[in-house]
Amino acid sequence: MISHSLFLVASTLDRSDRVSRETGIAVFGLGFLLPLLGGGNVLFTLEPTEALPFWLVAVFGTVLILRRNSTRPPSEVADWTTAMLLVFLVWWTVAILVRHSGPRVPMETEALLSGVLLYVGLSTCSIPVGAVEKLVVGMLIGTIGTAIYGQYQYWVAFPTVVPLFRSWGLEVQPLVNANFYNANAYAAFLGALVLLASGLVRDRKLTLLRRTAPWTIPLLVLTMILSRSRSAIVLLGVVVLVRELWARENVRRTSVRGGRAVAVVGAMIAILAVLLAKADLAELWAVGWQGRVAIWQASLRMIHDHWAIGVGLGRFADRFASYQLTHYYTRYAHSFILEIFAELGIVGGFALAGFLVVSFTGAVLRLRKPTKDRGERIFLLAATSAAVFAVTHAAVDIDWHAPANVVLLFMLLGMMRAGHLAAGDRIP
Repeated sequence: MISHSLFLVASTLDRSDRVSRETGIAVFGLGFLLPLLGGGNVLFTLEPTEALPFWLVAVFGTVLILRRNSTRPPSEVADWTTAMLLVFLVWWTVAILVRHSGPRVPMETEALLSGVLLYVGLSTCSIPVGAVEKLVVGMLIGTIGTAIYGQYQYWVAFPTVVPLFRSWGLEVQPLVNANFYNANAYAAFLGALVLLASGLVRDRKLTLLRRTAPWTIPLLVLTMILSRSRSAIVLLGVVVLVRELWARENVRRTSVRGGRAVAVVGAMIAILAVLLAKADLAELWAVGWQGRVAIWQASLRMIHDHWAIGVGLGRFADRFASYQLTHYYTRYAHSFILEIFAELGIVGGFALAGFLVVSFTGAVLRLRKPTKDRGERIFLLAATSAAVFAVTHAAVDIDWHAPANVVLLFMLLGMMRAGHLAAGDRIP
């Protein structure tokens, strides 16, 4: 009887190890591939339209593994979040099927589909926090590949190519974007990942992440600064400060809280000093701010005229010329919320906005409740701060058109909703 019981225990532990290992490998690989295949630009010789199908296959496989190897049975809870996400997806699909769409819509649809699949997998399956740790480490290491290429761009390629272009009378700006199609979109991905990883390193049980973060995060921050995305850099500092102030209740010693606050404020002041020294304030006001306001005003006029069903997915660029208020033409609204309202109308816009509002409201309510599991609070605060950064920056820039940013946002929202990081689900 005793030997039979020991055999059952050993079999259970062996299966648990196999499940954890299989899940860890799957999510690590997915995290590693996200920045390499999801930038939306040419990566060496691989076009984005060729890369996204490979990525989508990897997502399908990972979600199946998550569903099969969850530590508890998958949850199928239907709520307002699910309902609004479903409405948004149906409305997006109908717009593709019955109306003419822009050239980037197929790629962006693949990004949205893979993001939603991962949202469902991460929010309904109770996977151990150790697997989430491997997902983040995979993203860090994969992003290092783009960061190294970005450093090559800035220190080797640009000093050679930029003077040549300028000698031909061409205006060139050396903005690091690695394999992302836009420097600001790349900076947004880097900022969200830095916030997620730097928040999770507080958990002393995440030894793999704590060994990886010290040599990856500084390089990502440096690359983010070299992207010269002023909005991303400033927003990163603001979100970090708010996160540290919120997390102060988790630190018992006043001296530690004070030292951490001083370090964060000092880092913000240093970053702002560098930006003010390098930035052209006149250009920042006239082009960066007033230009955005003019684009947003034109977008609101477009929404007013096409509020019911919008102008069609990917058709913002075709209609913007009729609404622009200045000589500056743009293909994108520089705000994903305004762009969705303009292209899909009131149903698609309110469905997406409602989905985001309910998701963040639930996370904030959970953060305000006291919990005995410090690890769960650390995880939730890290994921929420990264998602807040991603949504806020996408609301003032063109991040939505980089597939990796859409996927990362839905992954963060899925992990925020999960609520499965109890002590019993932890693995080394």
